[in-house]
Amino acid sequence: ILVRFFQRNIFPKAVCIFCLYISGLLFVPKSLAHAFLYVSPVFRAVDFILGILLYYFFRFIEAHFFAKISSLSWLAKTGVEILSFVVVMLFILVIFPLSSEKIYYSILWWIPISLIIIIFSIMPKCNAGGGCLSEIFSNRLLVKMGDISFCFYMIHQLFIGVYCSSIRKLSL
Repeated sequence: ILVRFFQRNIFPKAVCIFCLYISGLLFVPKSLAHAFLYVSPVFRAVDFILGILLYYFFRFIEAHFFAKISSLSWLAKTGVEILSFVVVMLFILVIFPLSSEKIYYSILWWIPISLIIIIFSIMPKCNAGGGCLSEIFSNRLLVKMGDISFCFYMIHQLFIGVYCSSIRKLSL
């Protein structure tokens, strides 16, 4: 269904979905913000759709600007990678504290995380490789640690649920 949905006229459909998401965001009570906006699969589906849009954007950049990006020097690529982390840090240190809980749990992460995903998916594909940070993150040990941590991420809610259930049963 999603493949058919995104085959044609992706942008207008995505704008409609994001407008529905933001209108739904307005009606979620603050006390339920975490449950609805951060945990609920319905709201998280929009994050998934954003990932699909990022893929199309990546393919567009790859098709139209890859030669220009590949011609950048190692130092320039490193600068772009560092700049992307600076933007993320600005979001974390400046914008996040000023935002409401609803925005924090929903759309606020879209910009910095999308930037990181695009930068670190394009740079390593360049002919001469990425910048310094891409080289560091491509280290075999760090990649293996990332694989392991992803496994923990995928099952952590199960362990938290079992732990909380065990605590409740023991305290009765």
